[in-house]
Amino acid sequence: MVSLQIELDVDMNTPENLRTCTQDFSNKQETRIYCRKQWKSFLKTPSPSRLLSSLYFYLSKRRTNSRLLLFIPIQGEELPFLPILKDLNLKFYAPRLLAKHQMEFRHYEMSKDPYASLEKGPYGLDTPSQHSPLLELPLDTEDTVLVPCLGLNSEGIRLGRGGGYYDRFAKSLEKPEKVAVLPYSLSMLSFETQAHDMKINLCITEKGVQKHPQTKPQV
Repeated sequence: MVSLQIELDVDMNTPENLRTCTQDFSNKQETRIYCRKQWKSFLKTPSPSRLLSSLYFYLSKRRTNSRLLLFIPIQGEELPFLPILKDLNLKFYAPRLLAKHQMEFRHYEMSKDPYASLEKGPYGLDTPSQHSPLLELPLDTEDTVLVPCLGLNSEGIRLGRGGGYYDRFAKSLEKPEKVAVLPYSLSMLSFETQAHDMKINLCITEKGVQKHPQTKPQV
């Protein structure tokens, strides 16, 4: 049973919170190295259970049978959220990586073993079968996208793993709410940004939820 006792809408801009989660980096490569170390340390603490509770609470409020575009977490490196999804009345889709750094989303069949319906894809990542139903576009505001994210800056600009798959798919993700789930310590980093970097609408951490304005800031 997932506990739903969480604190929402934490003010991350107080001086105390800014001191604990703001980090400055000269380039994205340096930032990614830092974030990967922080993620691995975070996953060894009790804090992920609180983060899972926050995520479950948010998803349980989404419209029944709406579509959830999720990613398959890399075991030991990302939050293991798949088991909490089985009780949610949502339609799940997960990415398949294609040639030329493109991707598509196909239906993800939830079962007792969250990895049972998956197969190995490029880079050894778990992925839905190519025979699973393809996601029908366009998406709308009732849909939700859980975006893989190493970290965010204070404006909600996402730091990914560097492959550019989600940035290239961004046009199809304009209407849905884009959600990042990550440690609080990685939610307000300072790093170089580019025009194609994706902006997240909602950041869920173990300390609560932070909303970001829809308009993407100038870079």
